[in-house]
Amino acid sequence: MGYLINNAGSEVSSEGGVRDRGFAEPDRGQYDVPEPVTALCGGAMMIRKSALQGKPVFASRFFAYFEDTELSLRLRHQGYELHYCPTAQVYHKHASSSREGSAFFLYHVTRNRILFLASYFPEPLWGREYRQAKAHLRHQYRLWQVEPARFPREERLFLEQVPKLLDEWKRWLPEVQAGTFLVRKNRFPRIAVYNNFWDTLGGGEQHAGMIAQTLQRLGPVDLLSESDFDLAALTRHFDLDLRFCRRRLVTPESLHHGNLTAEYDIFVNATYASDLASAARLSYYVVSFPYPLDDRPPQAAAFIDTYDRFLANSAYTSQWLERWWGVKGDILYPSVPLPREAPDPAGKEPLILHVGRFFQEGHNKKQLELVKTFKHLYDQCPAARNWRLVLVGRVHADQAAYFEQVRREATGYPVVFYTDLCFQDLQDLYRRSAIYWHATGLGESLDRNPELYEHFGISTVEAMAWGCVPIVISAGGQPEIVEHGKNGFLFSTETELLRWSRQVITDFKQTPSRYERLSQAAMSRARDFSRAALQKRLLSWLAADGYPLPGDAVTVVEAP
Repeated sequence: MGYLINNAGSEVSSEGGVRDRGFAEPDRGQYDVPEPVTALCGGAMMIRKSALQGKPVFASRFFAYFEDTELSLRLRHQGYELHYCPTAQVYHKHASSSREGSAFFLYHVTRNRILFLASYFPEPLWGREYRQAKAHLRHQYRLWQVEPARFPREERLFLEQVPKLLDEWKRWLPEVQAGTFLVRKNRFPRIAVYNNFWDTLGGGEQHAGMIAQTLQRLGPVDLLSESDFDLAALTRHFDLDLRFCRRRLVTPESLHHGNLTAEYDIFVNATYASDLASAARLSYYVVSFPYPLDDRPPQAAAFIDTYDRFLANSAYTSQWLERWWGVKGDILYPSVPLPREAPDPAGKEPLILHVGRFFQEGHNKKQLELVKTFKHLYDQCPAARNWRLVLVGRVHADQAAYFEQVRREATGYPVVFYTDLCFQDLQDLYRRSAIYWHATGLGESLDRNPELYEHFGISTVEAMAWGCVPIVISAGGQPEIVEHGKNGFLFSTETELLRWSRQVITDFKQTPSRYERLSQAAMSRARDFSRAALQKRLLSWLAADGYPLPGDAVTVVEAP
């Protein structure tokens, strides 16, 4: 048995009838001559790109059936000829995906035939066909409601969808007549997250990366930066899923003096201390911490009015945002990945952990002060003699001198340094460590230099998620995480840090049940800062601002 012809070019009559040339005929060479045709089959065609003139290849809302015929007539109306080429052969199983006569087939052929006619034929012709089809469908729909059993199964499934089909005709036919039915529409909003410090792999970059991971649910995301960075390293370091993100390096001129942000529907500025104005349709500014504007010229604050929301990383940051910039912030706490299995507090080791980059300026992590405090603890508390202090943090070349100063201070004491730890090894340290220290802002003036305190403290939450008991400074964003005496301890001075550390060390050895209660409470509190919680909050704002997740909006169609 030989092959049967499915299509040797298509024919469109003056009345809008469409047929496959040679359909179901044995191939005996009767169509072996190249010749012009009125339409082509979408299964095998070659089109010059310029002929599309910025329009989509197929009318996307047709989805299936008549989409190739619509394209054929569109090309002919633009002055192009369509030619059948018999030497180009494709082997095709007819209607294998939808089955001729299926509910899918009936729905799309019925709907698309009218849309096709309205696109290329006079109103008297398509209008008559539309009115007749509409009357017939309404009649059949009412019969189906009364006697569903009289219809075959596939036809019943088709008739169930008649209200939706009539609604689509009602909405789309005016677009066809207005010439807007084929206007190319982006399938996804254009989205960008700008951070000029991706390569530092700090807490702000983890927060920005999680925002990008969330935004992927709306569409692909550009990660913008003026400095080069390794996207794979960013993904690995923070255990992020950025599969639909791409790195886009931009120049300062294009970003600050061009119109680059106007390319985007959603633009998120997650760069610390940025004054970049945004021209995107929807603009969010992620505030790690504001900076004072009162000593700057008025135009320095012009960027503020270009943003729709300011996402503060803590209530502490939000307080200073309102004081210095005059805007109220929405609080979007940074998030952490939760352990897949709850750690066992009984398996903890006598380790005091601190995580943070080594740098001396700004809101530095006070590693030098922590080492000095640990030395006092080690010398004054016999129970601390088998404990170690573990400091984890990256060291940039320009901070090597500070790092060496901290190392020299630790000489002769059980202090361990890790400067290039992968995410999995860091998680293992969190799992093993019994205590977590954080002292950013220790010895600083809160009124004069509020920016020198920890704006939130993402590493504190990470440690708590793994059952570390936190002993952290009672300033900045830390008190929003730790409730003193319930899931950790807060200190204001080195003396208080020593006091609470001695208490937890003693409990760890002599009253393990008390330590384990603190550890469990810390894990419970950390769950409030899960990645799921961040996603839910951010997506709710996006939906309120006009960008719901696909499928969130449901169209209700009344019965005919």
